[in-house]
Parts: sequence; structure tokens; C-alpha cells
Amino acid sequence: MCYPSFDEVKAGVIDAFRCFYLNDACLVHINAHERSMTFRLGMYLQQIFSGWDVDCEYNRNISEPNRIKSIPWQNVYPDVIIHRRGTDNNLLAIEAKPPNKSRDEIDEAKYKIEEYVRHKPLRYQLGLFIEFKDNFECTCANLQWYRRGRDKKLQWYDNDGVMIPPENRTEKQDE
Repeated sequence: MCYPSFDEVKAGVIDAFRCFYLNDACLVHINAHERSMTFRLGMYLQQIFSGWDVDCEYNRNISEPNRIKSIPWQNVYPDVIIHRRGTDNNLLAIEAKPPNKSRDEIDEAKYKIEEYVRHKPLRYQLGLFIEFKDNFECTCANLQWYRRGRDKKLQWYDNDGVMIPPENRTEKQDE
């Protein structure tokens, strides 16, 4: 399976965000539910990643429910995924939070991203945490990328591709 590079995926996501902000920034301004925001973002991602399936709140891994190792009794639903349905070709899992969410909710979303990338059977190539911001002058988002390094250690990157230091991220021991 040939996956796009990290830079190609990042560029595609940035293009999708440009479309989102051009057409749908009002969803952030009016504090719409995160599902509304991620659905619209998913529409733009589908246009860019045309050879892949883009799904919101998708609850399956091939034919089984999505589960992560640390909480096997609970199904998980990434906000948006880029994958190929019916296979284990999982490119990108996205968790997003609108403005004014609690630190606990943000930390939980980041933890799920780590688990989506870290563990089989999901083992996404990349994870992305989006924290939508709204400062009433400019709508923006913080994007934090997550991937496994060549040494299999977990790594977080900001949108400029700069590694986020351990003291500024939630990172668990790799298994």
C-alpha cells in the first residue's frame, strides 16, 4: 500500500482548512457543534483525497467496531478519518474540539489520537488534533500532528512541522 507522505497529507489538510474558513467560518463564530464543523471539513478533505474514503464519526474497522486497546469495552468514533473502507489502510484520524472546551476534553481527544496511531488493528499512519479558535477578529485553529517516528517512538508536531516538546504534550509509554 502506498500512502501519501506526511507533507502531502499536511498540505491537503491545509487546503481543506482554507476552504472551510472561506465558506464555513461562521460555524466557529456561532459556536456550532463540533460535528457540524468536522462534517464540513470532511467534505473538503474528500475533494482533496479523492482516492480515499473520508468519513465522519465512522465506527468500524473493516467489519468490526472501532476499539482501542486501553478501553476495549468502549467503541470509539474518530471525528473524521481518511481511509479505505473494508481494508486496514488507515491514513489519518482526526479529533477536533471547538473553542472553549475544557482541558480534560482536549486531553482526552489527544489521548484517543495517540491510541489510533499507536495500536493495531487501527494503526493510522497519522493523527491530527484540531482545536478550533475564535477570537472574533480572525478564526483560526491549532493543529497538532501525531505520528510514529522511525524509531517507533511517539511524536507530536505543530503545523509548521516542529516537534512539540514532551512537557507540552500528552505522551504515554510506547508498548
